[in-house]
Amino acid sequence: MRYIRFIVIASLVAALIPASAQDFGFGDSGQEAASPAGSGDSAVRLGGSVEFAATAFPASGYPDAPLAGLASGTIDLSASGSSVDAFMRLGLSERIFTESPADALDQVSVRLYSGPLIVEGGLLKINWGKADSLGPLNVLNPLDHTDLTVTDEQELRIARPMVRLSLDLGSNSRVELVGLPGFEGTRVDYEGRWTPTQIKTLIGMGVTTFNVPDTGTLEYAQTGARLTSNLGGIDLGMQYFYGYLPTPVIDITSLAPPNIDISYNRYHQAGFDMATVLAGFNLRAELAANITNDLSGDDPLVYNPHLAWSLGFDHGLFWGLSLNLQGSGTYRLADDGITSPLDIEASGDPTHTRITGHLSRSFLRDKLQIELSAIYGIEDADVMIVPSAELAIGDGSIGLSGGWFGGDESGELGQYVDNAWIRLKMRYEF
Repeated sequence: MRYIRFIVIASLVAALIPASAQDFGFGDSGQEAASPAGSGDSAVRLGGSVEFAATAFPASGYPDAPLAGLASGTIDLSASGSSVDAFMRLGLSERIFTESPADALDQVSVRLYSGPLIVEGGLLKINWGKADSLGPLNVLNPLDHTDLTVTDEQELRIARPMVRLSLDLGSNSRVELVGLPGFEGTRVDYEGRWTPTQIKTLIGMGVTTFNVPDTGTLEYAQTGARLTSNLGGIDLGMQYFYGYLPTPVIDITSLAPPNIDISYNRYHQAGFDMATVLAGFNLRAELAANITNDLSGDDPLVYNPHLAWSLGFDHGLFWGLSLNLQGSGTYRLADDGITSPLDIEASGDPTHTRITGHLSRSFLRDKLQIELSAIYGIEDADVMIVPSAELAIGDGSIGLSGGWFGGDESGELGQYVDNAWIRLKMRYEF
């Protein structure tokens, strides 16, 4: 009985496909893949995935939930016509149906083509910048940090309503304009395994209600522009964004349990990125200036302006090993303006630096993929390590992965030292 609702909804979605639509594609139906304009074929194509994943927490303090995850899936529907294409992805899982039904609509896009101009609208995930992992220029989609067993960046990103205009300028150059009618900040866990220590502390002080503003209104509208080009074999990009920092502001200046106010800061971002190949190394770099309204640094409820950066590479090593290494961080400006002990940045370092690495190798003619990923926080002296192995069996796969947290327990990663996990996953993509 546990998954009856899952099966019923999946069946209803399949039943919505017209009987005349017999052309089912098995290629890439991802949102970022552009379809050729001018085709009159309007057949609906079906794709998706089915997954069973059991996750255990060996040191769990939650005996009522020894396993997490279990059955889930996605259904992808795509179609194309004359100068238009459309894509929809539905997410199916017990968590979505019981906790957040709105997340069942994972992505929706409609694209119109007119010569060098592409107009796209919907519930979109759009990547900006060159960094492989959480670069400072990838600002359009917030992150979901309610489950740290999810490590894939695209899965972490939350699709948002937006409109994008892309204009091909020729000579490998393109300009993009994006508008978002609302805003959503980083999602955090307020009452579970992944609740941050700061929130746990407030709950221990008697806070029961976090007053989060309605950010889905035009008051929270955001906009941005990006220009990309290629000069002499170097991919270049520059962008401007006017929106909200995704990190929430928790107001403790007038702490009055059981209620506490949450807010978000407006900011301007000017950024630059580049990517090139040098001596067999694929190099990528990003640099951004994030300017808030607290130019003097003395407003306790506004984050200081800061610089953000990312520098990384990937390279093939010996014995078939591949290495992807990235450093990223921020540097807070006007730091001497922070004088109040209640300032939201009073207890933090002026710099925040992380090293992210991925080491991988394929075996058995690429059927077996072994990978070791790690994130190390320099100032916090904490770490997250995620080893994984995945074996392709025909059109499906089976995988085993795990996660371990260590280091300073007051750090962003070290605070989850008791949340080590192991996951067995079976998956089929169609």
